[in-house]
Amino acid sequence: MKILHLNTQKGFRGGEQQLIYLAQGLRELGIDSIIAAKDELYKKANAMGFETIDSSNLKQLLGAAKQCDILHAHASKAHTLGVFLKLLTKKPLVYTRRVDYKQKKISKLKYLLTDKVVCV
Repeated sequence: MKILHLNTQKGFRGGEQQLIYLAQGLRELGIDSIIAAKDELYKKANAMGFETIDSSNLKQLLGAAKQCDILHAHASKAHTLGVFLKLLTKKPLVYTRRVDYKQKKISKLKYLLTDKVVCV
């Protein structure tokens, strides 16, 4: 099994650290991860031996999504990207929500197109 983790955040904060912990735990279980990220998360994941791609490169994202069994979005903009990739590839989409902000109306559509939501 292979999971494409989508993260579009520029910095490295708690959500990005949680993504690293998750990918490490999955690796111990024999589950491969591709981490689509920017900046610090990209550098850290790459240094830890994870397959990494730039989350702003749509061609690479689509190619990676086609290789994976599951898409996992880890931030709001990544969720939008995950819905887009899901529509193109028909892969299941998981979204991890780590904040308690009021959602915008467009978010309702994104949630309807998401297979599972994990709340932290």
